[in-house]
Amino acid sequence: MLIAAFFHLLAAYFSEGFYQFDEHYQVFEFLNYFLGRVPASELPWEFASRTRPWLQPMLFAEIARVLTFLGISNPFTWATAFRIFCSLLGWISLCMLSVCTWLWIQPENIKKWVIRSFALLWFFPFMHARTSAESLGTSFFYIGICIFCLKSRDFSPTTTKKSQELSWQTALLVGVLFGLSFVIRYQIGLMLVGLGLWTFLIQPLPWKTYLGICLGGITAIGAGLICERIGYGEWTFSAFNYFRVNFISEGLAYVSNKEPWWRYFYWCALYLPPLSTLLLIGTTLGCLKKPKHILVWALLPYLVAHCWISAKDLRYLFPILPAVPILCGIAWTSLLPHLILKIKKSKWGNRGWKIFFGFLLAENFALLSFVCLRPACSAIPFYSYLYHNFKNGIELYTTNGDPFEMLDLRLNFYKPKNYAWHWKPSFSEIEKVLLQSSQPIYVYHHGFELPTDTPKLREHCHVIYRALPTWIKYLNVNDWVSRSRPWMLYQCSK
Repeated sequence: MLIAAFFHLLAAYFSEGFYQFDEHYQVFEFLNYFLGRVPASELPWEFASRTRPWLQPMLFAEIARVLTFLGISNPFTWATAFRIFCSLLGWISLCMLSVCTWLWIQPENIKKWVIRSFALLWFFPFMHARTSAESLGTSFFYIGICIFCLKSRDFSPTTTKKSQELSWQTALLVGVLFGLSFVIRYQIGLMLVGLGLWTFLIQPLPWKTYLGICLGGITAIGAGLICERIGYGEWTFSAFNYFRVNFISEGLAYVSNKEPWWRYFYWCALYLPPLSTLLLIGTTLGCLKKPKHILVWALLPYLVAHCWISAKDLRYLFPILPAVPILCGIAWTSLLPHLILKIKKSKWGNRGWKIFFGFLLAENFALLSFVCLRPACSAIPFYSYLYHNFKNGIELYTTNGDPFEMLDLRLNFYKPKNYAWHWKPSFSEIEKVLLQSSQPIYVYHHGFELPTDTPKLREHCHVIYRALPTWIKYLNVNDWVSRSRPWMLYQCSK
């Protein structure tokens, strides 16, 4: 798992930015507000509706305060520290799942391949480097379920003993971890419901264990309520507000199937084949092979609910991904003898299998390199360039919108001091500003080149930053260039 730690730290450093807007606006901007750097009017609608928890932003605020005490006030360094924290927590969850592999899977060779999957599958470093509620809540959940399983049974794959009573301290710890996963990401509550049903119907626990877990969960929820009181300035329960706004106020419009229920299966099968297709098949077969497995019971309510509601996004699958290698290993246990027999009888034999397996490895490592070495959001390197090269401030002129604005909201967390932007209806207007200015001006543009009808700009402006190389515009398959942002910044002087 040291290799996994390396890739996790690599992704935490290079995978800058956010995968989805909620990762930024509902965490970083809430944090920004809590630190007194922006007014409440700059926050998304979730703040006014009191539908987002405050525990994660306040956790990050404490990390930011420690860094500030050490003399580090750079928001990009803060963001890197947040990603490292989330990545290490995710790595710990994978280490604990690797230990549980010895409990859940019997064949030694398959155990080793499952553990290697935890260390090398491409999506784990990317997912855990995200500072989103899905990532952090998922890590807390799997750490909790691993401690629960390891402490409530003998560490032997062939044990036939029933669940043992957890110590009071262990039950309380497990409850706190489950509570934290719920407070950070409410949808994980569906996984906790499935887990609770498993303990009632499949593997009952002593009542003292239930009591300890419940007290731990209540403690975590109570901490979340206190954070919401501090963050919102009033007592509220954002979990109820979230349910009320999304399911009662919106009614069936939120849960009606605008997307078909099978959309997630379609995405997984065709997103990055053949690797994603095989993982989908293996996970499905693993669930069918051991329908009473604790992970199956935990995941099923979550998956069914997300297939039902209309809001569908690949990030909603994050809580399912850590279980994939184990469920595939369970499927592989039953399929391996038949597969070996098929390979021996096949015309291609071992050679064909090795070629196919080599292709899967190549695909995985190509994706692993891609997600670990590039920013999650192409805007962040541009923001970093402005922050580190214009410490005294900068004024941008553009015919586009504010580069620090997306979805009609500002990304104030990364904004440099004394930043200003000026919208002009045409490049001719910017050209006039250049001719009247005695100082250099800076032009932000979405396109790869300045328009040909502004000769003065083309003569006096040169590129000082671009997110994409110029030659890539010639690979304009399906006209993707017109839909992209090359983040061009020009310095113009007479």
